[in-house]
Amino acid sequence: IGFITNVSTMSKYAGKGVASALMEHCVQYGQQQGFESLQLEVNQQSHSAIKLYHKFNFTLLEESAEVYHMKRPL
Repeated sequence: IGFITNVSTMSKYAGKGVASALMEHCVQYGQQQGFESLQLEVNQQSHSAIKLYHKFNFTLLEESAEVYHMKRPL
């Protein structure tokens, strides 16, 4: 299991595909390393991040306080 701790870009790069490229690299790396899944946590108010993670097939694993714990099988 791989755990993604942070995916962020400077605001001037928002909407230019940088975060998607980072996520794609994380997924490819996890597959190459033989991980069974990737997991991450995201603030429930980070709607753009949640949208990005759904695009990469992350689903809600559990919810606590203000955080979603998400998982994607590889």
